[in-house]
Amino acid sequence: MRTIKFRAWDKERKEMLIGAGYSTGQLNNVTLNELEFPEDKVFMQFTGLLDKNGKEIYEGDVVAGIEGIGRKGNAVISFKEGVFGIDGMNFPEGASEYNWTIEEAEIIGNIYQNPELIN
Repeated sequence: MRTIKFRAWDKERKEMLIGAGYSTGQLNNVTLNELEFPEDKVFMQFTGLLDKNGKEIYEGDVVAGIEGIGRKGNAVISFKEGVFGIDGMNFPEGASEYNWTIEEAEIIGNIYQNPELIN
């Protein structure tokens, strides 16, 4: 059973909210249209991957130390076209989170609390 986790950036309070995890069994009878997503929050999904320190990697995280992305600098984790990847990269057909090496990546912040880390 895969756990689906979210966190949310509260736009008004300017703080990160860590959400509850939901197992796929709990969501079997729920469609995304039935879920409510308040406009004052930005939701980010857990990728299922951990950084080199064992910290969960979410969309919007800024990471350093990723190899194989064809550029240097910090990288922003994103979700596009059904896969997690690095923001700014092209997502060729069949691309997945396994097209780049995450073993040495380290979360150094996120795009909401640390926008200065994006280069």
